[in-house]
Amino acid sequence: MEPQAPRREMYPGDAVLDEDCTFAGVVGGDLTITPGRRVTLGGMVQGNLIVGEGAEVILRGMIGGEIVNLGGTLSGPGLVARG
Repeated sequence: MEPQAPRREMYPGDAVLDEDCTFAGVVGGDLTITPGRRVTLGGMVQGNLIVGEGAEVILRGMIGGEIVNLGGTLSGPGLVARG
């Protein structure tokens, strides 16, 4: 199976990722990663990043708010502006 192209959507407010993916878009509010998902985040989130239980997030982008970890894992060289 070939890897899927990164998602590059732009959301003016909050957004939810409920599938395994690479996200390279922009979220104007908070971004929630639902439980058990595997996400590589290369885009920009102006609000908070909320990581659901059992989710795995590789952060390569920028978070303008805080990280709210509800039991997932977070790794990567990304930037968190505050939090």
